[in-house]
Formats: sequence, C-alpha cells, structure tokens
Amino acid sequence: MPEPKLTICVPNRNKISFISKCFDSILSQDSDLWTCVVVDGFSTDGSWEFLEPFSNDSRFRIMRGLGQGMYADWSYCLNFVKTEYFYFLPSDDVCDSSLVSQVVLELDKHRLADICHFAFDEIDARGKKIETYQALLERHAEIYLGPHKFAHVRSGTFDYVMNLIFPVVFHTMNSLVFRRSLIGRLAGFDLQFKEAADIDWQIR
Repeated sequence: MPEPKLTICVPNRNKISFISKCFDSILSQDSDLWTCVVVDGFSTDGSWEFLEPFSNDSRFRIMRGLGQGMYADWSYCLNFVKTEYFYFLPSDDVCDSSLVSQVVLELDKHRLADICHFAFDEIDARGKKIETYQALLERHAEIYLGPHKFAHVRSGTFDYVMNLIFPVVFHTMNSLVFRRSLIGRLAGFDLQFKEAADIDWQIR
C-alpha cells in the first residue's frame, strides 16, 4: 500500500448526530493516500465511544484533546501531521469522495502552491444541499464566476485581497487543503481571537 500523502484532521466535540456521516465520507475516498487524526474535546454525548473502535484501524489516530477549547485542539492536531498535505474536516461536515485524489493531483502538479482551494456545497443538518458554491458566487462575488470553473494558480497577494473584498470566495476552511510546510511558518491557531481564530489563521 502506498504511503499516505494527506492527513485529514478531524476536531470533534459532542457531534454524535453528525460524526458517522463524516467518517462515512472519509472511508468512501476513491484514493488510499490518506490518514486521519481525530482530536476529541472530551465529548459527553457518546462521540468518544463511537471513535474508540477506530483506534484499531491503522489509518486512524484517535486522541483526547487538551481541554483548552476547540482551537487549542486544532493546533494540537497539527503536531501529528506527517504527510505532505493536510486538511481540516470538522466532525459535523463531510467531504467529497474525490477530495484526496483531486487535491493530491493538483498540489503534486503545482509544487510552488502551498494551498489548494476548491468548490463546496453548503448543506443542512440532514445533509440536504442548501446552496452550491456557484450560487454563492452569483450572489456575492460575480467577478470570480468564470475563473472558479477552471484549475488555475493564484498568488498569495491576490488571494489576500480576494479574501478581504469577497470573503465568500473562501467562506470556510473546509474548502482549503494545505501543504505541511506551512505549519512551521504559521504555527498554530492564535487563541486570543477566540471563535475567529480560524479566520486569522486562514488570512495569515
């Protein structure tokens, strides 16, 4: 079996209603080039009991968090990324079955790119599609409608400006896969920003 190239980082706390679908989406990947690190924030709803059996699967690393909040656990998860790429998938979300194969293909092809950004659909708690990325751009960032349909390379400066003017272009960290070398350059999430720590990290 080939060595994994992408680590799927799954932070979880009391998401028992969603976590099985999250794991189904991981297990349904059409590529074997992944490994998964799960950090549980001391769940009390049965999530931990759901996770424990996956400790017997070599593809998964299941751990308790630091007990210091969500973003402390996100940073903790980064310590266990050993693959070339990594992706944050909160346990109440799902990923497309071609996620690993497609982003590995693109990042392998574009060695100077640190981040792969891709389209996504917004879904409700039952998994029903609320809005496509196409529709989101039509409402908020029409200027990006053409480029988003084709694979292309953007500069960091351009992305920074796009993120400030049209935050909907990114909208969620779930649409970004990162190269592991960024971890050392950016360090972890800054807890002083509280619930906006992921936005600060994304902008950095």
